[in-house]
Amino acid sequence: MTTLETLDMTYVTKVGYMAFYRNTGIVTVITPNLTEILGGAFYNCTSLESIDLSKVIVIPAAYSWNGTSHGCFQNCTSLRSVVFSKDTTSIGNNAFYNCTSLSFDELNLSNLEELGQNAFYGVKVKRISNLGKLTALPTASASTQNFGDKSVLEEIVIPDGITIIGERCLDGYGNLSNN
Repeated sequence: MTTLETLDMTYVTKVGYMAFYRNTGIVTVITPNLTEILGGAFYNCTSLESIDLSKVIVIPAAYSWNGTSHGCFQNCTSLRSVVFSKDTTSIGNNAFYNCTSLSFDELNLSNLEELGQNAFYGVKVKRISNLGKLTALPTASASTQNFGDKSVLEEIVIPDGITIIGERCLDGYGNLSNN
């Protein structure tokens, strides 16, 4: 049964652009067969607490509408749990922007090929142990948080394949250790 609070999408394989845009009543989404999600799909769903993306390979870049950028889960301030696929290859710009309740002791994205700017802005990431197949770390600005909350990140393992580290990429991450 689907209610505003619990969205049972057992048979849904694709969620379109801004499908649940600003739906502040959704708390739980059941997505065992979801394989594709488009930009802004859950933008500003401020009550959403968890989502299973274990079959989603690409979490796209933000969807631009009326001159404003809308990340897939941008401003989902109650989001506490995200299950990534072991095969995730891309996390786009602003994907989890301002998901301030979301935290990871460790991010291990072994097949990641692309990471967008501000993908984890405001997210509490303590350690990034595996950035997979990335060849470039995104350019940043003083206010950008490509790897989450600057006061939380303690360690990042830079993959051997990295050939480009973007301008100001790790600017302000003062808690990084020399491990």
